[in-house]
Amino acid sequence: MRFWFDLIIDAGSWAGATICIFEGARRVILLQRKRVALALLCMGLIYCGSVGGFSIHRFWLMGEVLEGPHAGWGSELPTEWRSDLSPSEREQNSKAYASAVYATTGNLVRYFLASGERVEFTPTQEEIRDREQRLLARGELEGHRKEALLRGIAMLAVAIITAIIGLLYGYHLKISPANPALQGTRDEAARP
Repeated sequence: MRFWFDLIIDAGSWAGATICIFEGARRVILLQRKRVALALLCMGLIYCGSVGGFSIHRFWLMGEVLEGPHAGWGSELPTEWRSDLSPSEREQNSKAYASAVYATTGNLVRYFLASGERVEFTPTQEEIRDREQRLLARGELEGHRKEALLRGIAMLAVAIITAIIGLLYGYHLKISPANPALQGTRDEAARP
């Protein structure tokens, strides 16, 4: 149900913005009702620009999330790592690090035991399932990221193309000699 509601709202918004841009651009060229023309044009352009810009901004934000950890993340711990901790705390922290590395990158790194020995991390079944869920979520996020970029580009392209079409149509009407509806506007435009 939510999908249909969003679809109806999006379609109505796109149609309204397109009509505002087209009519505003057409009226600007024809010099008809300048305030109304500029208001229509601005409303449509502001809507398309803000929705398109927000979608492109979401695209970049999702890209930062997908980049993941910073450089150096997921590498082996040095032998002197956190040697100031007690052996049990060192084991617990290094095992948590190894678990986090596996969950985010899928790499198996070694961690410290309380004895000081280093062993390769072996994920549990729950950690393997969590890793699979992360991969599925990452795939969905990549899909949403592409959709956000396409929506942003589409909104900006619709605004530009509609404005150009409106300007061209208005210009065509303005130079058309057999258009009695514009006789009054031509007379007003010709006055000093």
